[in-house]
Amino acid sequence: MKKTVLINLICVFCLILSSSFFFPFFAQGQENQNVVKLSYLPLENSSNGETFTMKAKLKAENTGSEPIYDVKATVASVNNITINVGEVSLGDINPREIVVSSESFEISFADSFSQEAPEKEIVWRVEYVDINGGRICQQVSFQ
Repeated sequence: MKKTVLINLICVFCLILSSSFFFPFFAQGQENQNVVKLSYLPLENSSNGETFTMKAKLKAENTGSEPIYDVKATVASVNNITINVGEVSLGDINPREIVVSSESFEISFADSFSQEAPEKEIVWRVEYVDINGGRICQQVSFQ
């Protein structure tokens, strides 16, 4: 009986040891999903009576567990909005780090829509290089 218990304990120990040894190999295959969270910092708003213009800086957070490099964001899609300046560079972002673009973006829309501005959804195409050198592109939207 003692011999059977000892053999079972050895088997369990070997199983735990083997799974912990191979775990890093399986974990490497998992991607750093949904790593960029965007928001903006308003700089100035203006209106000429017909057109409302908003100028802002982009704020990005790397919510992943690995650094990302050469991060660029481009306005990809908006409804009823004119894009005056729609591309910003964010540089390299470490895990859980928040950065603010040195460049600003600028959008304009009919002044009749200015009351709806906070509800308008802007879709961004975010491109970056991951830790393995792969080029990643993802769509990120916010209001």
